[in-house]
Amino acid sequence: MSSSRKYSLIVWGATGFTGRLICEHLLQYCPKDLTWAIGGRDKGRLEKLHSSIGASKDVGIVVADPADLEAMKAVTSQTVALIAAAGPFFDYGRMVVKACALTGTSYCDITGEPHFAAWSIEENEENAKKTGAAIVHFCGMDSVPFDYFTYLCVEELKKRGYDKVWEAREYIVGMGGAASGGTIATMASLFGNPALASSVAADPYSLNPKNVKGSGLDVTWYLPEYEPRLKKWTSYGLMSAVDCKVSRRSAALRNYGPNYHCDERQAHGSIFVAIGLTLGLFIFVLFMALPPTRWLLLKYVFPAPGQGPTKEQQKNGYMKTRHFVEADVPQNKFVNGRRPYVSASALLPSDPGYSATAIIISEIAILLAQKKYYLLILSFSHFRF
Repeated sequence: MSSSRKYSLIVWGATGFTGRLICEHLLQYCPKDLTWAIGGRDKGRLEKLHSSIGASKDVGIVVADPADLEAMKAVTSQTVALIAAAGPFFDYGRMVVKACALTGTSYCDITGEPHFAAWSIEENEENAKKTGAAIVHFCGMDSVPFDYFTYLCVEELKKRGYDKVWEAREYIVGMGGAASGGTIATMASLFGNPALASSVAADPYSLNPKNVKGSGLDVTWYLPEYEPRLKKWTSYGLMSAVDCKVSRRSAALRNYGPNYHCDERQAHGSIFVAIGLTLGLFIFVLFMALPPTRWLLLKYVFPAPGQGPTKEQQKNGYMKTRHFVEADVPQNKFVNGRRPYVSASALLPSDPGYSATAIIISEIAILLAQKKYYLLILSFSHFRF
């Protein structure tokens, strides 16, 4: 690929747990005509990573302070695209994405922080439009599966003659994996600074474009619920607070219809499992909200930043989902007593939070580096200039 910039792609935050997985994927699958580098704030750790993964001398190393906007602009001006893998993103990523927007560098990240994305949209959207930078947040398990398969189902509804959408639901019907220290650190940051995210968290439409109001039909249901289409009991989905905000933004950008609303839940074979997980979730939130118990969990229970699932755990991890997207039609056009809908099934055949996330964001970044934006528009509907 011809470009006046030194690199096609930089992996920023490469020494973190997910950053390393991204680098390992790129070593195997990055197109030969793309040049790339690893980046972060600690040169020694970057050099150690470079050696340990067996990177060739063609893979560069760039070092800068992520809190220094001018230093980050010097980095981002060297590359066509950048992967941001260092969180918590509100703490460590704001100057990174701002530098990309100012220097016309396309950007993607693995954030799961709606308040960071809300800040970024407000701060960077106009600059990104001027410079031509594509800014794509939520490029991992948060929130590609929900967003992408909802988009596919919406397109299928259109083929069947339905141009407006009533509701989208994702059910996680099976999942195996483990959390990394970086993910836990992000959660701890949110619980430790509730005012930071409360206004964004409270508004289900906080990521919508300013000129597009939400349907007002979105209601968070925390209690167990029966889903007849699956013949299973369901509980509140752990990622729904993030994924649904992203899906609502996509719906606004793609005009799914004025009544669009969505939800994400976990499916179980027994009501007792659904009740148990619901109670467990409330206890977990309570313990994370209280500073003494949060400190104990971080100190003695959860992995430290940089740690995460073993290779064997990642290999054995998976996530299975079912998606239902209903058309918005009057009652006289219901089929078998309900709105017509399209269903899809999906399987991520490795640890969804890390191995699969590394693959997904790496492939998105390659498309950004190649400037194949049309493929992103087709594939990831929260794509945004």
